[in-house]
Amino acid sequence: MKPVYIVRLHFKTPELEGDFNRWYNNVHLPDLLKVPNLITARRFISLSGGVKYLAIYEFSGRDGMMEGKNSAEMAACRADTRARWSLHLDPRAERYWCDVSRVFKSERDMLSDSTTLFLAFEFNPIKEREAKAYFEGEIVDKLLKLPELETLVLYTTLFKEPENLPNMIMLCQFKNKTLTTKPQNILEMLSTAKSRKDLYTKFDYALYAFMLSIVKRVGFQMST
Repeated sequence: MKPVYIVRLHFKTPELEGDFNRWYNNVHLPDLLKVPNLITARRFISLSGGVKYLAIYEFSGRDGMMEGKNSAEMAACRADTRARWSLHLDPRAERYWCDVSRVFKSERDMLSDSTTLFLAFEFNPIKEREAKAYFEGEIVDKLLKLPELETLVLYTTLFKEPENLPNMIMLCQFKNKTLTTKPQNILEMLSTAKSRKDLYTKFDYALYAFMLSIVKRVGFQMST
């Protein structure tokens, strides 16, 4: 699996949201593929409320991701976003630069164009051993039992914007672009985990549907 740059954001101006999405899909994503060592770009939209848009960008490796993060191309993309849309984007946007910590399940060496469960969390350091045991037994084990599960990967955040974001990210992907039913039992399980303030100092999650992807030098694919 590859290191990833993850962005979550919400658009504040409904009457301009169509223009924003057309720009993001047709201008911003192709511009981002000019960033050194960035190899895939994918967008998702929330099925469960919370932060509406999720973007995941895969890099060829950790060192390559750091080069891309600090590149002129990345700076230009972010400057263009601010110039065009800063008045319309919720300022509470989230950005995570992540490296792979553990692969629980993967049928390929990259992420896929499929329904994705995003989980961001941070263990309570006072009860870290208990929190990790709960995470493995009550979250990971139940996710691994899902029949449509394709990928389950845990990431450590190397850089975060803002700094008070959680330090762990988990991505869970399913074999189909769209699930026949929402995994309501999993969402309820995560809601229960979120309520365990004794174990987690930070905990957030959302289920996202695939929207669009671009792969460097390979092609362009949109959801249908």
